[in-house]
Formats: sequence, structure tokens, C-alpha cells
Amino acid sequence: MYEFARDTNITIPCTFTTTVQPPKSGVITWSRRPTDSTDPNVPFETILTFYYPDNSYDLSAGFDPKRFSVDVDFLKGKANLLINFLKLEDSTLYECAVQIRRDSVGKNVDTTNLVVLAAPSEPICEVQGIPQFGQNIHLICFSEEAFPAPQYKWQSHDVQNNLLLDPSSVAGKCY
Repeated sequence: MYEFARDTNITIPCTFTTTVQPPKSGVITWSRRPTDSTDPNVPFETILTFYYPDNSYDLSAGFDPKRFSVDVDFLKGKANLLINFLKLEDSTLYECAVQIRRDSVGKNVDTTNLVVLAAPSEPICEVQGIPQFGQNIHLICFSEEAFPAPQYKWQSHDVQNNLLLDPSSVAGKCY
């Protein structure tokens, strides 16, 4: 698993070996699938396909060429995926598949999980209900944007800002 901050540029490595020396041709495919899918049969979506020996690649429709590319040294077994300006929706499962003509030995597919981190936006804190003696209220605190989702807690303080351990206190702060 890889964790990177939003808006950064990253490299997801893919290394491979072959029993065919020297390889005459090969194809490398980078794909992705949502990690939150509960159905393991959800297909991978192809990002790009690299062709050796002409060292060219096709980028699938819907993928921005300014954001997605590949860094390949086929003879050295390197096929890294480059993603620029990470977005939250880039958090997903990625797969690198290598096919080399006349090489059917070994593992030709590997997957990894990418998690894009985003700092929480300023918390929005609300009181639901009427804050009067004897009335129940609900204190709510959330950030409109963050990954992973932050955990907030409420603490009560007296007028001298001393922490109160009694949850029935009126004054509260969200952290």
C-alpha cells in the first residue's frame, strides 16, 4: 500500500523478470479498480498499455495525458506508472500486468493499493436542539473534506478553562 498527499506527483513501481533473453516483444498494462467495491468481480479499468520494442503506449480514454504516463526500461524490468497532481478519486487498487512473448513462467500480474491523503478542512461544529437547562442537545462536528475522515471529540471547560470531566457541562469545544 502507498500513501501520498493530494496534489503531489508519484511513481508506482512495477518490476519484472523474464526467462526470455533477450525478449523480442512484450506488452505492459496498467489498470485500476475501486478499492471500496464489495464485488471482487468488478473489472479493472485499463489506464494505459505499453508496447515493446517500439516503446510506445496508448492512454485509455478519460485519462489525462498531463496526469498519467509510464516510465519503462523493458530490458531492465521496469514499468513504473507516473501520476501527477493526485486527486482523491485516485485512491484505488492498481494493477501492473506484463506479457512477454514466449514467457509463460512466473507471476505476470501484481496489484497495490494507493491511498490519497487530504488534510481536513476547517471543522463545522453545530448544536442541534435548544441549549437550555434540562434539555437534550446533540453536538456535531465534521469536515466537508478530508481523507481519512477525522475523528472529533468534545471537551467541557469551566470559565477558567479547566477541563471538566462531567459530560453534562454546558460549555464545550470541538477538537
